[in-house]
Amino acid sequence: MMGYFDLDDERRLKVIIAGGGTGGHIYPGIAIAKEILKREKQASILWVGGDRGLEGRIVPREGFPLKTIHIRGLLGKSVFSFIKGLALLPLAFFETIFILLNFRPHLVIGVGGYASGPVVLISALSGKRTMIAEQNLKPGITNRILSFFVDLACCSFEDTARFFHCPSRITGNPIREEFSHCGEERRDEGRKVLLIFGGSQGAKVINRAMIEALSELEPYRDRLIIMHQTGEADFSEVEEAYRRFHFTAEVAPFFFDMPERYSRAHLVISRAGASTVAELTACGRAAILIPLARAASAHQLMNARALSERGAAVVIEEKDLSGSRLSREIISLINDDEKLRSMEEKSRALGKRRAASQVAEFALSLVSEGKGV
Repeated sequence: MMGYFDLDDERRLKVIIAGGGTGGHIYPGIAIAKEILKREKQASILWVGGDRGLEGRIVPREGFPLKTIHIRGLLGKSVFSFIKGLALLPLAFFETIFILLNFRPHLVIGVGGYASGPVVLISALSGKRTMIAEQNLKPGITNRILSFFVDLACCSFEDTARFFHCPSRITGNPIREEFSHCGEERRDEGRKVLLIFGGSQGAKVINRAMIEALSELEPYRDRLIIMHQTGEADFSEVEEAYRRFHFTAEVAPFFFDMPERYSRAHLVISRAGASTVAELTACGRAAILIPLARAASAHQLMNARALSERGAAVVIEEKDLSGSRLSREIISLINDDEKLRSMEEKSRALGKRRAASQVAEFALSLVSEGKGV
């Protein structure tokens, strides 16, 4: 099938994906990039991210070139951090201009994170086609401001569009294609597999609660296989706890093969970020969700309740979290196969597996047809 662009170097499609910081911003961008490449195999895609985020580890591993700018957050920081972030802005803008002049993209897509702001803003002001992909129900201040300048916003939720001042499309949250193939063929039916993680950087409250839960879960250890992503800070402590209680557990600071992990899991214990919820529902997995209490606009709690109200998840708020509460919920679910199957079916019914494909189609149409899609 003919693409939108010719294949000679002068006409080859060039796209910048801007943003990062956490996996919740990075992986949707990777999903979009891969879908664009499925349609435009000769396209050049460049990732522009921050100099301190996880994109430095994840993006090159996914096969995309990465350029970084010096950028820090401004809101919710100490006075010193705010001043430092403000002082870095001129450098970030200069670095962005240099990248744009050298790469000359046809389209810039912001996926959230500190780097998204200056890259998308300067691109829009210089006449480039621009769009943003918003994962959360209630967007942050950066994307709200950018909506005055960009050509299009792709939203995960219908209610999100009211916050934006540009045309919007409801697509769902983009996930990598691998999550669309999460099945049951790799699952151990003799023992229940728990997948535990607190987002791409780990979550101390989840790690500590699980350590506390092990004494009450000890009678069930021969029925459990545990995969636990801890983040760097708590890795040694969590690994030692599983060893002390003689659990079969694979512990790592970070799992790069999350689609494989979801495929094996009977029950997921995690935060409730937008990307996590999208992956859970695409794979159809039962979950115990522990929303981040300090998340902006309580968006994680809203995400978690959206699943629990439909019978796809159990929610434990941080204020109610303890090792005893967590162990009770785990024991209840691993002893009730019918309940687990029902949660899986309800989770799968909520999944939007074509989100990345739809965002890619809108992106290419935006470039092909110009503004006013």
